[in-house]
Amino acid sequence: MRRKLVLGIILGLLLTNIVTLGLWWWNSSTGDVDYSVDFESRKPVAKVNGEKIKYKDWLSYLENQYGKKALQDMIDTQVIKQLADQEDLSINKGVLKLEVSLLATMEGPLSKDAIKDKKKKWAKEVTERLYLEELVTRDISVSEQEIRAYYDKYGDQYNFSPTVQLSHIIVSDEGVADKIMEELDEGTSFSALAQKYSLDEETKSSGGYLGFYTESSSFIPSEYYEQTQQLDDHTYSQPIQTTEGIAIVYLHHYLPEVDLSYEQLHAHIRREIALERMADHPDASKLWNDLEVEWIYQ
Repeated sequence: MRRKLVLGIILGLLLTNIVTLGLWWWNSSTGDVDYSVDFESRKPVAKVNGEKIKYKDWLSYLENQYGKKALQDMIDTQVIKQLADQEDLSINKGVLKLEVSLLATMEGPLSKDAIKDKKKKWAKEVTERLYLEELVTRDISVSEQEIRAYYDKYGDQYNFSPTVQLSHIIVSDEGVADKIMEELDEGTSFSALAQKYSLDEETKSSGGYLGFYTESSSFIPSEYYEQTQQLDDHTYSQPIQTTEGIAIVYLHHYLPEVDLSYEQLHAHIRREIALERMADHPDASKLWNDLEVEWIYQ
């Protein structure tokens, strides 16, 4: 009964995934991203000089092109989740926070809502990956001595320093700086003002975007980091006098410190060492035999 229920859920999710993919394909091809389109299976989804593309042919194409891989990914997710639950696996919250913070530093500027959505997505993906690594390495023996030696050698790489994501505008005149502040206070985009006024030719075209920096970075004036400690995300500083001119700094996102102890990293390091001993990359499909998996491609 459990097997049939799981298969039913997976097939239902697959159908939803295919329809969603179809919506994306249809709307991206027309340049109109509207996911509220109401399809009727009896009507064609397109016409080319009167020649009809039928709904069932479209779905068949999507299934043949993407269906098997999509279903395999969904089964992998279910297998990992069920085995992790069965074995009562858990991921240290500090390790998860570190992984998500590192992923955040690879992103450009995002809105508050986009950051929230991205972090939720990353946390889910990282958790699934770490569960998979734990499951595929569970039979690989790693001694306490090996774990301690690895920590002593590489432990520093698991510490994440407080990091700020910044943009700036550089001008040479206080009057211009005051004018920019007035426009910012009135709601004008920081990026637009950087493109209009900034003297920094390297960042001007990208709206003054600088990237991610820590306190020890030598690539930005020290005043930038100091000023942003007083700011909330998506706010800007008062004009700052620097050696390059008068600067106004925008804080996109602040990522706090992550400092993990040996105990917090113990299980993670054991996985890292075990993974190095594996000949292949972790593959969830190798765990399918641990559960009763049936799918339409058998």
